Amino acid sequence: MEAAGTAGTEAAGTAGTEASDAAETAPGAAGGPEGDGTAPAEPAGAGGWPEQTGTETEGSSPAEVDGSPPTNGDRTPPAAGDSSSGDGDAAASNGVLAPRAAAAATKAAAAIKKSPGKPRKRSAASPGGEAVKRPSVMALKKSGEKFTQTNFCCQITYKLPRCRECRAVPTQRHNKPSGIYCRFTAFRKVRYTRTGQLAVAGFCDPFTDSGGESDRLWRASAAGPPTMQPEIAKFLLAHVGNQFCDLVSEEEAARRAHMGDDQTVAWKRVVQGCREMCDVCETTLFNVHWVCSRCGFAVCVDCYRGRRDGTARSFGDPPPERDQFRWLLCGARPHQQERLMLTQIVAGDALQTLNRQVHEARQLAGLPLSCDCELAKKLQAEAAETAAKADAVKAEPAPGGAARPPAGGTLSLLADVALSRLSSDDSDSDSDGSDGGGGSLALRRLLVPGASADARPRPARKERPRRPGWSMGDSLDELLDKVSARCGAAAPAGHAAAGPAALQHFVRRATSRRGFRERLPIRIMTLGESTRLYPNVRHAWLCDGKLLRLHESTAPDSERLFRDQWKRGQPVLCSNIGGGLDRSLWSVDAFIRDFGDVRNDLINCRTGNIVPNQPMRRFWEGFESVTRRLRDDKGQPMILKLKDWPPGEDFADMMPRRFSDLMSVLPMTEYTRRDGRLNLASCLPDIFVRPDLGPKMYIAYGCALHPSKASTNLHLDVSDAVNIMVYVGIPADGDADNAEALRAIDEAGCDQLTKRRVRDELPGALWHIYHAADADKIRDLLNKVAIERGDQLEPHHDPIHDQSWYLDGPLRRRLYEEYRVEGYPIVQCAGDAVFIPAGAPHQVRNLHSCIKVAEDFVSPENIGHCFDLTQEFRSLSDTHTNHEDKLQIKNIIYHAMKDAVSCLLGAARADSAAPTVKGERGADDALS
Repeated sequence: MEAAGTAGTEAAGTAGTEASDAAETAPGAAGGPEGDGTAPAEPAGAGGWPEQTGTETEGSSPAEVDGSPPTNGDRTPPAAGDSSSGDGDAAASNGVLAPRAAAAATKAAAAIKKSPGKPRKRSAASPGGEAVKRPSVMALKKSGEKFTQTNFCCQITYKLPRCRECRAVPTQRHNKPSGIYCRFTAFRKVRYTRTGQLAVAGFCDPFTDSGGESDRLWRASAAGPPTMQPEIAKFLLAHVGNQFCDLVSEEEAARRAHMGDDQTVAWKRVVQGCREMCDVCETTLFNVHWVCSRCGFAVCVDCYRGRRDGTARSFGDPPPERDQFRWLLCGARPHQQERLMLTQIVAGDALQTLNRQVHEARQLAGLPLSCDCELAKKLQAEAAETAAKADAVKAEPAPGGAARPPAGGTLSLLADVALSRLSSDDSDSDSDGSDGGGGSLALRRLLVPGASADARPRPARKERPRRPGWSMGDSLDELLDKVSARCGAAAPAGHAAAGPAALQHFVRRATSRRGFRERLPIRIMTLGESTRLYPNVRHAWLCDGKLLRLHESTAPDSERLFRDQWKRGQPVLCSNIGGGLDRSLWSVDAFIRDFGDVRNDLINCRTGNIVPNQPMRRFWEGFESVTRRLRDDKGQPMILKLKDWPPGEDFADMMPRRFSDLMSVLPMTEYTRRDGRLNLASCLPDIFVRPDLGPKMYIAYGCALHPSKASTNLHLDVSDAVNIMVYVGIPADGDADNAEALRAIDEAGCDQLTKRRVRDELPGALWHIYHAADADKIRDLLNKVAIERGDQLEPHHDPIHDQSWYLDGPLRRRLYEEYRVEGYPIVQCAGDAVFIPAGAPHQVRNLHSCIKVAEDFVSPENIGHCFDLTQEFRSLSDTHTNHEDKLQIKNIIYHAMKDAVSCLLGAARADSAAPTVKGERGADDALS
């Protein structure tokens, strides 16, 4: 699950422990009822299994078995130097978990902090699952029937092999609770032997043991989601379908990579609030992975393949508890790769079923199948065969001598083939409420414009052949973009004709297959051109026509204009956002009043050093007064920054009034809100640990007097983000700041419209944002400059991810002259919101003291970049701040496609139940 894991099942000397804040506050958390570290008695019953009668929950939480919820646990290693004996009565007597506190589950997951050089923790609550009847313990002893382990290893007999988490418990009974969660709960099968002792009896099967809620979690159904509309479902299929197909192809390749002779596949059900992670690279496990059946060690597809192929990463000498591949030891012995157990998380064949449904729905909706997989080729061949039959029907003379047209055309005939499969899949997963085929007719009306419920013959309309990649819903503007993209627009528009220098100082470890596929070129617009297309939207064009500035983000058609830019990977600026904010909540005095006594670590932007444990009052007092700022060793006032605040807590819980105020002015809410229809993170079911996407506050003093220093150095984010300037403060005793701020804007490469604007409005921060496709060129330049300075390039580090560079004027000139890379110089004034696409390198320099709030989201247009960046972060060192994978992008992709297919099935069922003529017009208009 969500940690690097503990030492082996029999080894001593494991890594350090860091307990979560929420677990520390749980009453009696140290072991006994009052938290005194004493161990409770071993559970009653033969072999250490609690005596129970009646019905029990197989694969459910211990709360459903013994009446109390399990620890809200993080899988955390024991403290360094502790030893853990795996067997014997002593280990059994000490094998206790902290008292169970389900109420702390959410807080413990949110309170996870990462300390450099220490293992990270795992958050977990109770295992999810469906309720099934199980015989009593007495009946199980008589029959010897195997059943799913529902308690932690350390709560049952010591004669069962314990997972690496439960073996860590005895060493921590005198410490604060680590919140450990057992790796074998709801996963391993056990049975009673003839002597009444428990023995291991294998692991859960993905087909025979899945069902009920566990199965419904992974399958599309007409029962949901209620908030999604068919046009949104089609939009998701168009932008995420290829990434989902790639994901399925990787899963199939992973199965073929299995090295063991035993082809049995185990099934690990999803656990409520627990994030399964690779014990080697800490990437979130989506489906196929490998597990040690003795200690529960888990390894992902990439780490397994890297060791097999000899391409595994290396960071020098491994720690004592790991082998040369940085795999955790199993006791004192290294894991043998061919003896690991192939395991999947998705129930049954749900992945393959959803893959077929997605392809057929895309084809039915007229979306191009450009993924080149075998299923796409098969569907295209069937479509060609269907078209040939339609042509034959057209050519067949009618009784009156005229050709007989097909009912509904070629696409309607194709709908009969594809929708019959969709309907059968729906009936398999949800047998109640069968509509007898009406759903297929309704879905045809939703996706095929002009199709009628009774399929009455209509005059055939001769269709022109369409090239691959063109869809029926494409506007003229989109078609022209696609033509230009296929005609050699390899470099973004606006770049000089001369070719850039070849990359000589940066070599990409993994080739991107998603992020830049079919990316439209950068578009340069004039106000006259865009006004004809969007006459009802007040907007302007900055950065010489490359940057869209929306004056009214809530105006009609503003989201459509936003999408036109956003799908090209270009940033967007929205103005006049702050007018609706409650100023009394965002002033300096308000923060001093509410958080003046809270202590936080601050960062000195001039040196990058941390100023630890400072009262917030001292930080805020210097926000608009240079003389009251903290000073460094040389007596100079420090340029302080408060980053990612509040840390480890939900903004909505810590500052509910400010959260509500911020949500009321958030632009493009369908993208940016937590429940937005185009924020794919909202598709993740509640059983998963949701990624922390903010909001987070970024507060820093101005550094206009220091042109080579930044408030935030060059970096990029794994997800999309919107950054809102809620307050700008100018020190009353900083006379030179205003003049230097204007000079910095003039020297930053801003266009004339921006230069005129800042004379009338209050500028806060200067941004430089670069296109995601230019990231490798920037890396090459920074590596070249580092070599010129005599620095040594460290392996498994990245000049952008390290956040150690600020591109000042000379570096920006070299970037353009040598690589033809030109960014977007953006001045963010009070009330402005800046949209930054995923994967776009960017840096920020506060010209005055600023309070900014950032909200992350996952848009369909940039889902490919999110996937690529997750793979990039795997190659970073274990201590790197960006190493941990928190976004769970594979899970997000899967459930976004599941929701899209479910929406279409649900719309078909709802439409079939309504009068035919009444619902036909609205459905056609929705997707036209």
